[in-house]
Amino acid sequence: MRRIFNTVLSALVASALSLGGAVIIGPRESSAAPGASRSVAWHSCPEHEADQRLRCGSLTLPVDWARPDGPTFELALATRPAADPGDRIGTLIFHPGGPGLSGIDAVFDERYFNPEILRRFDIVGFDPRGVGRSNPVVCSANLLAERPPPVPTSKRAYDGLVRYNRALYEDCRQRTGPLTDHLDSVSVAHDVDAIRAALGESTITFYGVSYGSLTAQAYAENYPHRVRAMVLDSPMDHSQSARSFFVTHTAAAEDMFTQFASWCDRTPTCALHGRDVPALVTSLSARADNGDLGNYTRYGLTAELQFTSWLPANWPRLAERLTALDGGPVGPGTAATMPEVRPLADFAFCQDWKLDIRNFTDFSRLLEEAASAAPHLWVGAAGAESFGSCLGYPGRVRNPQHRLDVDTRRPVLVVAAQHDPATPRHWAATVTEQLGRGARLFTYQGWGHGVYRQHLSCPDAVVDRFVVDGRLPAPGTTCAAVDPRP
Repeated sequence: MRRIFNTVLSALVASALSLGGAVIIGPRESSAAPGASRSVAWHSCPEHEADQRLRCGSLTLPVDWARPDGPTFELALATRPAADPGDRIGTLIFHPGGPGLSGIDAVFDERYFNPEILRRFDIVGFDPRGVGRSNPVVCSANLLAERPPPVPTSKRAYDGLVRYNRALYEDCRQRTGPLTDHLDSVSVAHDVDAIRAALGESTITFYGVSYGSLTAQAYAENYPHRVRAMVLDSPMDHSQSARSFFVTHTAAAEDMFTQFASWCDRTPTCALHGRDVPALVTSLSARADNGDLGNYTRYGLTAELQFTSWLPANWPRLAERLTALDGGPVGPGTAATMPEVRPLADFAFCQDWKLDIRNFTDFSRLLEEAASAAPHLWVGAAGAESFGSCLGYPGRVRNPQHRLDVDTRRPVLVVAAQHDPATPRHWAATVTEQLGRGARLFTYQGWGHGVYRQHLSCPDAVVDRFVVDGRLPAPGTTCAAVDPRP
């Protein structure tokens, strides 16, 4: 989802071990490879040359951390130095998730972190490998335009999607190079430690949101003594099977839809107040299937419902949007204008998750189970698309699911919303248990994905206090839900 000192990187431990499909450098503790650049040459940021508080730079890092003398790529960075250097605590490195979101863009937006964090920490963001300014994955625009529906509902459609996924992978790899095969979260964690070493920091504060929490967890596993403090906001649970991930993710999306409908029922200013919201969505889905909503498909409607509802602040607009759709075809909505991070997101997901889906029979059974958990959201758009994009993936799953193996007593704050549409709270509880005695689960009793970015005074205060002083909140600490304002 950022910082200043230039120093020599520590030498790379010569040997690399392969453990559980994830490359681990040396004795779970290392820095950068011999081929990596040794410092960051900071300069003004091209997008913000007038703001000299912002500095940009890059590091030359190995594509494959198991082959440190092999091909390299440029990892792009940005930093916002602590506003009060005399009261500076250290460096906070931020991974905003996605996969595919830019940490550099997050640094440019000073509204993400609260003033006390900006005052006491150098905020450092990076575009993860394959993203934005860091050797982005490049593919044929024509081939991307031919992408079939991401959720096949017949064997013929399934086989066609498998052929397409393989063709897309080969095209992207030819255009992008070997980095295409090294987008997993463990590789990104090694990149983070190279950033730490280049900044001359003995420890860092690491903030990982959503998919960025996988990198944070991998960092805690591989570099436990490099962590000053860590925040996992709306974390992924990487110990789950593919089936469990898909079904529970979909159920979480349905839960958020139910919460949205309940909010409309109790909020007179909601555009759908007094209406049966679930029945309306069922009707709109059927009309989409019949072509009565223009270019809207059932999948497109589901995607808009899910992504727009991720933050409760969007609920009033979502109610207005559904009201407009009920009146007939309308223009593209939120889902159509979301940042396009595929196929980078697909390849990263495919390298972090072993699906064990062998054929259409396996996939259709999974869809049926998920559909029973989400009767209104048609198996959860985000999860279904990620899984569909990995069908037939010919590359290697470099970081398959596993329980965390973390040997650290450094404090880790796990933050979760009671009603999260993408990463359900029980994922956070499981991650907290795996992290051991140094971790503490904090729950916001409300809604949304990414608790801190909602700018709610109570949750933000808990997170800010932890980041500043490194002390975990008392067990069982929660903050009450705050209804979105119409």
